[in-house]
Amino acid sequence: AGGNITCSIFQNSDVPCTTGVEFEIIQTSSAGNVLFETGSGVTLNSKSNNLKIAGQFSAVTLKKIGTNEWDLIGDLG
Repeated sequence: AGGNITCSIFQNSDVPCTTGVEFEIIQTSSAGNVLFETGSGVTLNSKSNNLKIAGQFSAVTLKKIGTNEWDLIGDLG
C-alpha cells in the first residue's frame, strides 16, 4: 500500500469473510498513511488502539478472529 489509504472493515453480513483469514499489508510509500477503520458493530483489537501503519516498509497482519471481530498486529504507530 502506498499513499493515503483507508482500509475499511465491514460487518460480516455486508462483506462475508471466513474466520481465521489473514491479510498482510506493507506500506511501501514514505508519503501518507495506511489507516484502518471499522463499520458499526465491528471490533478491531490492536495494541494501544493504534489504527495506522507506522511508516514506510512497516507491515501489519489483519486477522479475523470472530464473526465481527479482528486483530491488527504488527508495526503500528
